[in-house]
Amino acid sequence: MPKKSSIYKSFIKLFRIFLEFVGFTGNRKECTKIVVYNKFYIAGYQYYKGSSLALRVEDILQMKRERNNKYDIKAIALFFRGVKVGFVPQRENGIISSLLDQDIKIYAHVIKVDCSRPTWERILVELRGRL
Repeated sequence: MPKKSSIYKSFIKLFRIFLEFVGFTGNRKECTKIVVYNKFYIAGYQYYKGSSLALRVEDILQMKRERNNKYDIKAIALFFRGVKVGFVPQRENGIISSLLDQDIKIYAHVIKVDCSRPTWERILVELRGRL
């Protein structure tokens, strides 16, 4: 049975992670707010290995700019566990690519998975950031 001190330390560590996630910086006057920037379906999902992965609601996708993409200089690729699953749609990536280029932290959260839909409407993603 674990000691109470190790359970306490684990709790404190998880609580700090939670506070960071919700935007609490430690300064009572300065508390950040989580903002939803956009929602979209993953573009190109059918062309990458996304369908072989078991994406679930609340999975977080990594975003990586592809400045040398021959089809779109503002391209933003989406990855799950190091595997490319598609892109932010071209019609949505203009402002988002500018924010990423400025090192503004934006997180892509899976908010809906519907395997009965066509591949281009299968995974709905929401972009969140902090003010």
